[in-house]
Amino acid sequence: MAKSASDVKQIKIDPGNNECLHRSATATLLKMVSLSKIIEDLRKNNYDNVQLRHMGGRFVLLTCANKDIRDKLVQEKWFQKWFGDVKKWNGEAASIERFAWVDLVGLPLDVWSLKTFKSIGELWGHFISASNDTLSDSSFSKASMLVATNAKNKIDEWIWVEVQGRDFEVRAVEGRVIVNNGHGENSEQFNGKEIYFLSKQVHVDHKDVVVVSQADSSSRVRIH
Repeated sequence: MAKSASDVKQIKIDPGNNECLHRSATATLLKMVSLSKIIEDLRKNNYDNVQLRHMGGRFVLLTCANKDIRDKLVQEKWFQKWFGDVKKWNGEAASIERFAWVDLVGLPLDVWSLKTFKSIGELWGHFISASNDTLSDSSFSKASMLVATNAKNKIDEWIWVEVQGRDFEVRAVEGRVIVNNGHGENSEQFNGKEIYFLSKQVHVDHKDVVVVSQADSSSRVRIH
């Protein structure tokens, strides 16, 4: 029976028939890519009966025919080019993480860079990329960046950006939410390119970019 506690509804449910989960593994994608590409790679390496399903955000559930195949798969070195973390399913739930475009309005022009976008994007989760228009400097009216976030509410807040002792108030507003269903329907959002979630090409020197505070009401980023 459901009950209310601290304005959060609670319910107790006994697990059903979840045998397939005990021969499954969870994995964190390194890049936004159609799952069909990973399945093709699996078949090339003689893994023909592995089912891949999105769990939300960057997370995927891999279900094998039996535990032995799963245990062998999670150890495969070639498989790690797709995933940053692969492990046996251990009761994990579907992820509340989502992909969202966040627009920054009022950003100082002299810190308009991928380094800045990454440091600000990480205030809400995992920075993925900035839009092509943003990176090409074709307009400074807003900077658009893609993040993976667990934020419960839609992002719409003001942050303080400090540049060489001078404070700037910047608005961050969440726009489009991207649902990665694994079948390539998102390709138009990214110009058909695979986007690496780890953003390995972005080096942030934390001597130059510092998150000073991250209170509930506002966040502050210092950029030298």
